[in-house]
Amino acid sequence: MSSIFVSVGQCGNQLAKTLIDQLLLNQINQNSYLYDNYDGKFHFVNLDSESKVIKNLYASHKQNLRIENLINTKCGRGSNWASGYTGLKKDGSLKIIEKSLESIRKESERCDFLLSFIVMHSLSGGTGSGCGSKLIEQLRDEFGWKKLIMTQSVAPFRAGELPLQHYNNLLCMSHLQEYADFISLHQNDDVLDILNKISLESSRPSNTSVTSKTGLLPFNSTKLIKKSNLNDDTYASVTLNDMNSYIVKSILSAINPVDNISLKSQSFGLELLELQKFLCPNFNLKIVEIYNVNSLNVTKTIYEKNNPLVKRLFSRVPKYKANSNEYYTSLNSLFVARGMQDFNEYKSEYVLGQLLNESDLMQKTLNPVKWNPFSMDFWTSKNSLSDSEKVKMNSLTLVTNRNKCCEYLRDVLEKSMLKYSVKAYVHWYEKFNIDKEFFENSFEKIRFTIDSYDQMTQ
Repeated sequence: MSSIFVSVGQCGNQLAKTLIDQLLLNQINQNSYLYDNYDGKFHFVNLDSESKVIKNLYASHKQNLRIENLINTKCGRGSNWASGYTGLKKDGSLKIIEKSLESIRKESERCDFLLSFIVMHSLSGGTGSGCGSKLIEQLRDEFGWKKLIMTQSVAPFRAGELPLQHYNNLLCMSHLQEYADFISLHQNDDVLDILNKISLESSRPSNTSVTSKTGLLPFNSTKLIKKSNLNDDTYASVTLNDMNSYIVKSILSAINPVDNISLKSQSFGLELLELQKFLCPNFNLKIVEIYNVNSLNVTKTIYEKNNPLVKRLFSRVPKYKANSNEYYTSLNSLFVARGMQDFNEYKSEYVLGQLLNESDLMQKTLNPVKWNPFSMDFWTSKNSLSDSEKVKMNSLTLVTNRNKCCEYLRDVLEKSMLKYSVKAYVHWYEKFNIDKEFFENSFEKIRFTIDSYDQMTQ
């Protein structure tokens, strides 16, 4: 079974580049034709309103991409969801969506059996959010509900990156709630905090310091990144590549073939279907988070009583609600343990035993709902990912559906409603026929999602 990766906008295509780099480092991932075709070309369709990122992507990986699957126009979307969704008069999004759909149709015919679409995009940009929303809507109309639509959605910093970001987030998330089957939410604030913790754990020397009264750190020499809330005066420089790499490794660690769902070491690509069935059985509750930790393969690890990655993983997972000592509540959680492929005596029971020894810590941290007796599951895989130096790593990944997403949704809802109440920036949407009814429907969908999580996690 195969999946088609659809990258939309600058953020989505930067993730696509990092994803291809990782896939080329890990040829074992291609055993099931989950990612590539018989001719070595990946099942990728890449679109952006501007050509720069698309051209750079093709220049780096022209041997793995079909040039007809790289689609762009000549005009950006001005970081406006409405201009990406309904299109500009001269060079609208409808044209780029039509071309993208045609490429997706042709790519689907090359698949042995198409299982899902994985859409990578940002929630705040005009192309990623607007064109992404329109494309997901069209994919649902074109392929119906027989194919999974799974998104890897990147949320901006809450402090604000763009003046229209709260409207964009609101409109895009309401669309995802209506048309997608599975929403993997990657919040920039959380990713940054995790990478800062990793930097401190590895004791890397700091090469930058806070230089602004606003608490911002230099980012890629030209951009700024928000200082995390860690109680430490030393911070390493976190680049955009670092953030993309962490997100992509987390995605691959979650969806790559595992031994539990394979037959004679041959995966049929059912991992995505099982992920969706276990984590998102309720259509209204489908926003998940992914956390990942890695360590070098060490011979002692498999024989230790406890899995050392468990404590490292939970040290990075946000546990408490904002400004509170109350734990978040999880609906379903999946652990994916990878590694130990160098051991002839490898057995998944060893790894599962290590994980189950930490069940008390898992229960306390994840705080599962009491009404679900099977709120956790465990997958194992003998094979793991390689790092940039092709060194095999043990890894432990947590994919969890819990009410932490409600904090993000409430923040988006409150700030967008506040702006809307005074008609701030509304004219930028009205000029593209996004009227009052459209906004009110989006407000209602987000409220309903929050209420659904509150009711199921009480």
